[in-house]
Amino acid sequence: MKIVQIIPSLERGGAERLCIDISNELLKRGNEVLLITFYDINEYEELTSNIPIKTVKASVELSFRGKNHINIQELQNSIDDFKPDVIHTHLYEAEIIVYELKTSAKLISHIHSNRKELAKKNLFQLTNKKKITQWFERKHYLKKFKALKVELISISKDCHDYAIRELGLSESQVHQVVNCINYELFKGSSKTLNDSKIKLINVGRFVPKKSQELLIDVAVILKEKGIDFDLTFLGDGAEKVKVIKYAKSKGVDHLVHFKGVVSKPEIFLKESTLYIHSAKLEPLGLVLIEAMASGLPVVTTDGFGNRDLIEEGKNGYMIWNRDPKIFAQKIEKIVTSPEQYNRISEYAIQYAAQYDIKPYIDRILSIYN
Repeated sequence: MKIVQIIPSLERGGAERLCIDISNELLKRGNEVLLITFYDINEYEELTSNIPIKTVKASVELSFRGKNHINIQELQNSIDDFKPDVIHTHLYEAEIIVYELKTSAKLISHIHSNRKELAKKNLFQLTNKKKITQWFERKHYLKKFKALKVELISISKDCHDYAIRELGLSESQVHQVVNCINYELFKGSSKTLNDSKIKLINVGRFVPKKSQELLIDVAVILKEKGIDFDLTFLGDGAEKVKVIKYAKSKGVDHLVHFKGVVSKPEIFLKESTLYIHSAKLEPLGLVLIEAMASGLPVVTTDGFGNRDLIEEGKNGYMIWNRDPKIFAQKIEKIVTSPEQYNRISEYAIQYAAQYDIKPYIDRILSIYN
């Protein structure tokens, strides 16, 4: 089968990582794959060495005044040359551009988050240019979607329900296929507590919705409790400097380490004690599964899409009301009970196995076919 995967760029993120993992596994199974991006950004060079990648210029700017700017000729030429059986898009920008193509390929679009720009709006909500434009984009999107008979893949029950509720789609148009990881890459051994320092870790971009400042507040409380720990952040982003300054202002900067983007996060996870996560909105949370596969108990705030991942007290704990005191209490509960810690670590590894990429790709191929 000839398959094109399209995503705006390969900057570090959950959607980008999944697109790469899908491409690699499809290639292993003898499929022809072309990965197309719109921006020459690849922060996963170590994982994409075997994937044919092409960067093209493409853009679509919609206007409710009827002056749409559509630049897709280079992309159209690439599609015509490759002649794919399936075009699989990731993220809204790729989706809205691909819907302008002329192609006989089957179109699959991956929902990696709840697309707020496509939410239903009534006339009383059309109060500014941005909302009017979003209303127009939604109308244009749904018209194209239905005409092209696109099928959606949602990454969680939350995303699945959102697509049906806000886009008015039927169950047959939305396939719920929970995201996967390269399980063998992240798989660790079950862990035991010892007398050494507790190593907390968080992985993700520093953007407002990730809300890492909450984890600094948690660190302050753990320090007050006399728990011997440090906290490592992996990732970069616009909010990073703000979080660094916040840690210093709270007097815990000597306990917090900012490593930036790393090429092998699995090494850091396997060397840690416990994974903590603070996102306000998390469509699923692949990193939570990766952490579990590495043998780490997980303590996370409610991000809606990650509700399906936490089995309370078995692979970690969910913090429902973003209270740093409760967050710190759950961490303390785990790291002061060696028996519970080992039990959670063992179960987390077993739990994560169901998200391995091999059965996931079986399901993706069944949708392609």
